[in-house]
Amino acid sequence: MTTENFESIYERLVKLKDDPVEFDKAKNEVFENFIQCYPEPRRERLRSMQWRIEQELKRYKDPVARFNHMVAMFFEGVQKFHLTLAGVAKGEATSQPTDSNKVIAFKRPNG
Repeated sequence: MTTENFESIYERLVKLKDDPVEFDKAKNEVFENFIQCYPEPRRERLRSMQWRIEQELKRYKDPVARFNHMVAMFFEGVQKFHLTLAGVAKGEATSQPTDSNKVIAFKRPNG
């Protein structure tokens, strides 16, 4: 396993931006290296989380729409985490969001 800092990962992926196949291979390698940093019992859960994210993002061909959906997924996770912490602090056990925000992709003027 190798450890890379953010800048070296970013530089590596930027160089591959015009080669989707190689970019995807490098991206998967980065994820796998990250997952290997965790104890074995956690790795399968992390792989399944990554798989779920990739499946959701496959629907978006437009980079802006894909990015907007990633942001929405991120904030949904933050909200669930916040609600879980709030419930624990109150002695309740809940992780269900009470409200869901959606990011709406706007069509570009050119199509």
